[in-house]
Amino acid sequence: MSFQSGRPAPKRLARIVVLGDSRGNAVTGAEKQALSLASGIQRLSRTKKVPLELVRPLPEKELACLLFRGLALKYLLLSRSRPVGEIESTVRFIRNVEYLKGRKLPNLRMYGNDLVLLVNAGGASAGLAVALKDVFKDSMFLINTLHPRFAEQKFDLIVSPEHDCVRYPKRENWIRTLGAINEAPLYHHRLKNTDLPKELPSPRVLVAIGGHSSRSYISWSRYTAKLNKFVDSIGRIARGGSVLVTTSRRTPRTLVRSIKKKLEERIGADSLLFIDGSGEGSSQDPATNDYHKFLATSSVAVVTSDSSNMISEAISSPGIERVYVFELFPVRSERLMQFVNSLVEKRYVNLLPGKDEELCNAYDKPNSPDELQRCIEVCKTRFEQRGIRIERTLHAGQYIL
Repeated sequence: MSFQSGRPAPKRLARIVVLGDSRGNAVTGAEKQALSLASGIQRLSRTKKVPLELVRPLPEKELACLLFRGLALKYLLLSRSRPVGEIESTVRFIRNVEYLKGRKLPNLRMYGNDLVLLVNAGGASAGLAVALKDVFKDSMFLINTLHPRFAEQKFDLIVSPEHDCVRYPKRENWIRTLGAINEAPLYHHRLKNTDLPKELPSPRVLVAIGGHSSRSYISWSRYTAKLNKFVDSIGRIARGGSVLVTTSRRTPRTLVRSIKKKLEERIGADSLLFIDGSGEGSSQDPATNDYHKFLATSSVAVVTSDSSNMISEAISSPGIERVYVFELFPVRSERLMQFVNSLVEKRYVNLLPGKDEELCNAYDKPNSPDELQRCIEVCKTRFEQRGIRIERTLHAGQYIL
């Protein structure tokens, strides 16, 4: 195929890499957003998938963040004074940095018109992502989920929820979303008719419980009053129906046992389906993940206020008509509090203080925003503008989780 003079040959999207921000098997909120976006772009290939992998290069997170940003600044300065050396030697140097010894980094050596899509999760590894972008230049399309808080102009796209930044720069590389991007609409479409472990009456109320952060831990004795109000409110919301409860790895074990016991006493064991989601190896496959099934088959959701991801999934799920938010755990993050208050003002969620009259005045959400699909469409448009085509003849992707 020949091309007009001055017109670059089209790039072939040959690989997708997600840079994670955690260690171990548990998937963090930032990684869930990055994987959702990467998987959505991967689905644009309708025959055979572009290979996708999750790589976690982080040792101790705080040290890695400083190291990666220092490394990125080094290459940004070098690139202004003299050409950066061969790709292979540069990547070898990055791999040999002391804190990265023994950590897997992707072999990003590309050939010809191949292009790699690098989706970075959060800000901890943003420096490494920028360093790699500066090395590969137009052979890499770089996206960051959440505000990178570092060299924003170096990213081709930044997908950031409203609560993640107070002031948004007027740049074309920013996509501002209502909440955390997620695949809740996809779960609903695939799993809305799925069978649950037992028959449960409608309405079905999803109760998604997070946990305290390291900065907001409180003693067990201080949970008692809140817990009683929480369980009582759930009982009144689910009157005549059933409750589907899922906890997370951050939920204190003592609290898990107490909530289960109190709910069994309040609504009865026959109307309760309780799943402890604390396992490190919890499946991320929607077909086997109980939380995804609950999300797809419930009509009401009660979510603790400590997780922007769970709240975002609840408001995005088409089958959930009404969402309540309850502060079971202390929230110290100003951005998270702004997020919840913004959703209250926009009538997407109801605060749940537990009073009967306020339950009666609760409202349904206005719609189910599919922010992930909007972001995918923007990415597709940018690919077309850059002459990037989705490869359709490669082997099926492999997920490394």
